[in-house]
Amino acid sequence: MPWSDAFKDLPDGFQAAPSDRAIVDAAGGRGAAIYGELIEATFDRILQWWRPGPEDILLDLGSGTGRFAAQAAMTTEVGEVVAIELSRFRHETAVEGIERLRALGPDGAAAADRIRLVEDDFLTASLPDATLVYCGSTCFPAELWACLCRRVDRELPHLRSLIAPRPLPEDFQGRLREIGRFPGSATWMDEIDVYALGR
Repeated sequence: MPWSDAFKDLPDGFQAAPSDRAIVDAAGGRGAAIYGELIEATFDRILQWWRPGPEDILLDLGSGTGRFAAQAAMTTEVGEVVAIELSRFRHETAVEGIERLRALGPDGAAAADRIRLVEDDFLTASLPDATLVYCGSTCFPAELWACLCRRVDRELPHLRSLIAPRPLPEDFQGRLREIGRFPGSATWMDEIDVYALGR
């Protein structure tokens, strides 16, 4: 049974109430709460590029309804997926989706055991020593994206790459640089560029 069955009939991230979105915008700046996802095939391309193994910790910043966390845990050997989402509505949807994943059978239960869902602000939350980071940052305000890049660069010494549908900030001062780029598709646009950043 495919992992995506766990998310059938669950609400999507677009359905968060205005009050919920206002909390995210207040923390991250106007536009931080705008929602969109890469499509499953593009996430699959990311995972093939990374080839996560048991030694990897994948950090999903702004993880929405948890679909990428589920896909990564079900389709790779990644050691752990830590998904951080500030929106309570999206976080609670992810919790339900991962519980449904667990109910799909032994493979789903094993994948769910490797996913940790965190309801918090990724700018202030404690971060694991992740090797892989994904962030769907397209609509983030420029300063939020710059803060996130600085934090990842400074606090994750074992980082292999940060992947996002957005390039590094133009004036970024740090060790991150573009190490790859490939085409993808998203819920908001059929053709986008996806950037791999590393040291």
